[in-house]
Amino acid sequence: MENAIARPWDEGMAWEHGNPHMVDIPGVGVVYDSCTMSRPLADLRLEETSGLGISDANVQAFVNDAYAHSRLYFDSSVAFCANCRIMYISIMSLPFIAIDPGTMNWRFTDMQDIQCMYYAVSLQENRQNWKSAMNNALDALELSMEKADESVNGARSELDVLERAGLCDDDYAWQPHDACTNISEAISIIDSGTYEGTYGKYNILQVYRHNISEAVWEDVPNMALYYPAMEILWAEDGVANTFEALAENGKNAKMEAEGIYRQYESGADAARQYAEEKYDELEENKPEKIDAAVALSSPDASRIGTIAERYETITDEKENADKAYGSAKGMFADEWMQGYLKFATIGVSSSKESYEAIEANIDLLLEDAQQVVDNARSDAEDKINEAASRETTIGSAGKEKLEDARNAFEKGDRAAALGDKYVYYMEAAGLAAAALGEKSFAQESDVQLKIAEIEDLLNRAEGDGINIAGEKAELEMLKNNRELPDIISRLDSLKARIVGKAKIIFGGLEEQREELLQKLRLADADDLIVQMQDAERGIIVNGRVDYGNGLGRLAWLRSEYESIEEQLEGDFEAMNDVVANSIVTDVSLVVGKVRIDGPTDITLNALFKNTNDYAGEDVEVSVPLPGKFQFDYFDITEGAEDVSGLSSGGSELLITLISLGPYETKS
Repeated sequence: MENAIARPWDEGMAWEHGNPHMVDIPGVGVVYDSCTMSRPLADLRLEETSGLGISDANVQAFVNDAYAHSRLYFDSSVAFCANCRIMYISIMSLPFIAIDPGTMNWRFTDMQDIQCMYYAVSLQENRQNWKSAMNNALDALELSMEKADESVNGARSELDVLERAGLCDDDYAWQPHDACTNISEAISIIDSGTYEGTYGKYNILQVYRHNISEAVWEDVPNMALYYPAMEILWAEDGVANTFEALAENGKNAKMEAEGIYRQYESGADAARQYAEEKYDELEENKPEKIDAAVALSSPDASRIGTIAERYETITDEKENADKAYGSAKGMFADEWMQGYLKFATIGVSSSKESYEAIEANIDLLLEDAQQVVDNARSDAEDKINEAASRETTIGSAGKEKLEDARNAFEKGDRAAALGDKYVYYMEAAGLAAAALGEKSFAQESDVQLKIAEIEDLLNRAEGDGINIAGEKAELEMLKNNRELPDIISRLDSLKARIVGKAKIIFGGLEEQREELLQKLRLADADDLIVQMQDAERGIIVNGRVDYGNGLGRLAWLRSEYESIEEQLEGDFEAMNDVVANSIVTDVSLVVGKVRIDGPTDITLNALFKNTNDYAGEDVEVSVPLPGKFQFDYFDITEGAEDVSGLSSGGSELLITLISLGPYETKS
């Protein structure tokens, strides 16, 4: 048993026979000097120990038994110590008795001696009380130590559980993280062997146990550390209570973390259901049919794009939210995955936020779609009224188109879906315009579509900080002169100029992207590459900037590139990987004269060239060797001042360069 403490008084008679405070009286047995041997029992302070509030019934029972036997021993020792102490000290010469040489029988010299012998016989019998008191006390200590070890191991196990769940990670931001911090601190103190604070008491306890294990072999065991050890174990802030509380806190923390997850899951599920309802409402309105953008008085990034485009974006966002939510729930069920509870909680938390954002975006899109439809209706109504006012002059063909326009307008009013309304109102406007002889329905629809597209481009360009005051004025002029024969080409030219401005202002994006991507690949920064790809979605197509679709998010993309680069450059190891993977090595091996009966000199010349404008410190470079050679740092004859480490294994040499600057060469 790891915490076992020897009982030398139970291991044969050697300890008793060699002890100057005990004597083996023929016909009586071993008698302890009760005055001296009462000291170990007094040092145990069993009366105080029994009052420590020991929570383990078995330990308390051992303490109670030890205390009872010690009281019996003390009670039996009082008379001996008071009346016969001098007799005991000289007992080896037996001055108070005589022995018949023939029979070896005892005879007493006087009544006082007879009384002392009676006490001696009584004490010999009471020797068992001393042993029982000591044994029960040590049993209590051993069992207490086992309980302490169990409580420490319990806390350690709970820490393992919390670490596996990810609750100890810095990016787990909820309350259960505190329990992890406390247990981790306690275990760290124990493992470091320090004695400070409440948690360091466990290490003090090991010292006490060791000292007590040695003290029991003394002639008069020094048990002065017994009570302090039991106090460390069982006091209110003792080891047993402290680590049991830590383990319990660990269990509670995990349950609390699971409760937090379920709370977020419940919130995310409610948000998902509401988002589903809103999305169903959106689908019923057929927004994909509305190819116009809402007119904005000021730039608003959340409202850029046609209604159909924004609907497509919301659909993608909802699909991503559904995948993330399902993934988070799957992680919660996978307790073998490192950080499963942390990732699950973060996942459902962000899913809840995503669904709430989708709800808000759907509400805004429905509001804007209604505005676009209302504008289309108003425009169609104006054109129909204008055609009706000139009905006597538009001829039979014009009247027929006007009637068709009225029918389309009525269909728009009867339609339930906003998308259907928009299509009918646009058709009505085109037919009314055709009735007036302005243009055919198809031509008018084409003009209207291009105007809506340019309005959307202007809104997005303004969001990117591009000055488009001239282009806005030109569009207003063209809208008021739709009858111009070259209106389509003018609108196309205006659109090209807007996109052209974006290319001029953001023309460096592709070069910035290429340089960043190269750096990320050299650093093996897959997580940042994924972050970069997410930012580029819908803007970068086949490695090139789609300025038309990307307009409105180009400034944001540039800032995202800068943010990703800052993250990379803030990672010391990643930047060293960039430099290491940019290095070109030139290695040559020179073999000296081969000696059959002695070592052969081998010289390895290595040249390192940084091919990029990145600098690094403590850069590890792998140098391939043309065979299996063994080198160490002290083999370096030139350039050692540039090297901080060198190791070789097999056919590879790892050299750590202290630093390497942009385009620098070292050998």
